[in-house]
Amino acid sequence: MLKKTDEIDFETKFLEGHIDRINTLGSKLFFGLSFGCVFLYIFCLTGLYNFPKNFALFIMLFALCSSTTLLICDKKIKSQKEKQIFKYILLFVTQTIITCMSADINLDLTITYLTMPLFTVMYFNPKFTLISCIVAGISHMTGVVLRAEQAATIIWPGITPMYYIITNGSGVILEYILGTVLLYFSSKTARNYMFSVYLRNQKLAQIQRQVLYSLADIIESSDVTTGQHGKRTTEVVSLINKYLLENHIYTDQLSINDMNLISMAAPLHDIGKIKVPENILLKPGRLTPEEFEEIKKHTIEGSKIILQTLLRVEEPRFVQIAHEMSLYHHEKWNGTGYPDGLKGKQIPISARIMAIADVFDALCSARPYKERFTFEEAMHIMQEQSGQHFDPQLVTAIISLKDNLHKLYYENA
Repeated sequence: MLKKTDEIDFETKFLEGHIDRINTLGSKLFFGLSFGCVFLYIFCLTGLYNFPKNFALFIMLFALCSSTTLLICDKKIKSQKEKQIFKYILLFVTQTIITCMSADINLDLTITYLTMPLFTVMYFNPKFTLISCIVAGISHMTGVVLRAEQAATIIWPGITPMYYIITNGSGVILEYILGTVLLYFSSKTARNYMFSVYLRNQKLAQIQRQVLYSLADIIESSDVTTGQHGKRTTEVVSLINKYLLENHIYTDQLSINDMNLISMAAPLHDIGKIKVPENILLKPGRLTPEEFEEIKKHTIEGSKIILQTLLRVEEPRFVQIAHEMSLYHHEKWNGTGYPDGLKGKQIPISARIMAIADVFDALCSARPYKERFTFEEAMHIMQEQSGQHFDPQLVTAIISLKDNLHKLYYENA
């Protein structure tokens, strides 16, 4: 049985990114098609086409200016509301140009009117497709009215402009009724299909998540000193991802899907500890320098395990992120970490997120060899290590999430 939340998730998690891609495609196509108006003006100047020159110049300038503006705006818009508004602007600007071009009887446009209705099917939004069909129909009828007097004089001498409007307009209305029905149901069918695919993918993701957490449980059962470390750090990582998304931080580097994959991969960051000798892994006291060198190998071993076991069954992007998080989550912003001594933005963003979640959990959790720090002490250490151990922007995220983190570690513990 479908839940309302499934539909909402489909809108926010799947269609949001999809709308962004289609808007970008639409703005690029519109920019390319605007050069058709340039050729129209050139043909008018050279006498190859009988169309009012001044009007052709207006259409060309309007098309070039509006298409360039849309291209620029497409790169600037961030919020879902802005993306929704953008697609309507794209619709109305395109139909305005088509209407202008059809105002003269010498330029006969037919299928061109359906350019935007056909394009809107790719949005998987039947309501928007219906609106675009209505706008296209009004645009077509407006063109019929604008060229009626020319038609009555040049094409069909002896008829009145009203007769031309009635005869042509009735045909246009019938065509658009049929076209609207076909395109509306095409859009609805496409949306329903994509929704069913989304639900299947969600089910597979749930199964995948359970497998990942089972692997995390196996890891934690072999290291009794860390307790529920994997699950807690996953929650911290998810909180950070949500903060970054809401505040548009690193969204130029990470998509919503990437952030979801980072949260899913978080439980596997310490999977390499399976290869660490038990006498070292389970040692209740502090490690010797030699033992610490053995522990450090878990980053390399973990990355090998992920590549060897997941590459054949997981999507490549997930494997890449899980590999980076396992291999580099002990790197430090100032370059003093391990295994490769990466510095600053050389460290993958996924590993930087994992690193700060990993240390924060260690500070706020008791271990056999230490008591946990107070929340104030942990937050102070985070601030001290900004630009040293951690990415400063991620420290800002941790500080901003203090209420959520306090609840997670000190109220629900």
